Amino acid sequence: MLPMLAFVFAAVGAVAGNFLAPISAYYQLTATTCSGAQATYEQNCQLDAPFTDPICTIVVNGLHKQAFKNSDCTGILRDVQPQ
Repeated sequence: MLPMLAFVFAAVGAVAGNFLAPISAYYQLTATTCSGAQATYEQNCQLDAPFTDPICTIVVNGLHKQAFKNSDCTGILRDVQPQ
């Protein structure tokens, strides 16, 4: 029974994740400045996620820029993958 419940919750979580609003984040303009809150491309971006998870990105003029949580270019957002 427990494995079945775990599967149901995992499936519901995966489907719900596809409908979450993208997270606002900043991208680096130069070595010292960040700019503009824009939406990340990924749905499950989190701060302080394991470094093994993919870095979240923002599309700027067709380029995928690394997404930062804060306007001072700190806090790298990572795309948390279901295990």
